[in-house]
Amino acid sequence: MLPAFVTELTLDAWTVIIGFIAVVLRYFMQRLSIRKDECVVAFLNGATLVPFVVLVTSAFGPDLLELALTTKGSMALAGGVGIFSVLGEVIAPKDLRRNGEFKMTPR
Repeated sequence: MLPAFVTELTLDAWTVIIGFIAVVLRYFMQRLSIRKDECVVAFLNGATLVPFVVLVTSAFGPDLLELALTTKGSMALAGGVGIFSVLGEVIAPKDLRRNGEFKMTPR
């Protein structure tokens, strides 16, 4: 049996709630200042946490596996963000990746 807080709110609702909490945390961590693009990235990163946790824990219980299979919206969001994250790392040229130090080398 799933805990009451999971069954009361669906996984999709928890995904949105955690996404907004991530935006608020980012806002306070940057000393009450946030840009729109950072806001979107913070929301998507926060929103993917819930589906990823459900996917990992679904291996340990049939109830969570059923929950993961029935909530297609949040799983699609997490999958899409995951695919773009991996593709961004694979396709990005090495010169555009952020390094610890930025050095200009003359040619």
